[in-house]
Amino acid sequence: MQARRRRWSRAAGAVGAAVLMVSRVAAAQTERVLTKPSARINHPFSSINGFRELPDGRVMVSDGIDQAVLIADFSKTRLDTLGRSGQGPGEYKSPDALYPLPGDATLLVDLGNGRMSVFGPDGKYRESFPMTSGSPGGGSFSIVVPRATDKSGRLYYQPMGSQRGDSAV
Repeated sequence: MQARRRRWSRAAGAVGAAVLMVSRVAAAQTERVLTKPSARINHPFSSINGFRELPDGRVMVSDGIDQAVLIADFSKTRLDTLGRSGQGPGEYKSPDALYPLPGDATLLVDLGNGRMSVFGPDGKYRESFPMTSGSPGGGSFSIVVPRATDKSGRLYYQPMGSQRGDSAV
């Protein structure tokens, strides 16, 4: 009984500390009032998985449910589709995150095809490479799902899969 009380006491203390920490973070946040938008494009997105502003002000958006990557040009109130759904070069099955790369290029994570594709700032397809390394039945198998990129074009990810031996992705 004593051990149970100690556990509940520790749990209550941890919850109290978490509430205090959250309230401090909330107090440190500043309120921002959003102004009226300067432009809008009416399009029914099903699921925005990726969003990236391009240097010229256009916005690239990936919609995983509708299997589409779109480029919105708010100055012209225009919406163009980048590539198309499929398995070929420049195509995608389940477009997900969008990350900036050097030279104003964009990395598209395509979960449906198990690859990452690079598109130039003009929206033209450049290249693709697999998200996996090794073989599932072999000694080492890794899946690379990027979490971020940096100005040098390095990918930051948390390794998934079984990593045995000295292989690297």
